[in-house]
Amino acid sequence: MSDPISTLRKILDLEAARGYGDDAVVGGLSEYARIWHMEMVAQITGKESAERAAHITQLLSDYALTPLEVRPSTVRHLRESLAAFTAGPRPATATEPSKPGRPARPWASACRA
Repeated sequence: MSDPISTLRKILDLEAARGYGDDAVVGGLSEYARIWHMEMVAQITGKESAERAAHITQLLSDYALTPLEVRPSTVRHLRESLAAFTAGPRPATATEPSKPGRPARPWASACRA
């Protein structure tokens, strides 16, 4: 199985080289979105990765409807989103606190009521 992240990076490079005409792959990026998503779902784990993949899939799906002058920034955004997969999970920030772990016995709190 090929690496869908590397494959999409190459496709985006070709899309930019061809002037953002949505002809880097047969059928355009919108058609490729379904294939890419299926390949990613087979490889990803975790909610954050699934959300990233869904976001990228949505951008790809909407690409054919994206005005030509906006496509360069869309491709840039897609590349940045792909880079997030290799960067790993984002650390928690002050505005995004860490989520507490699940209690060892979630039914125990209901018994005390």
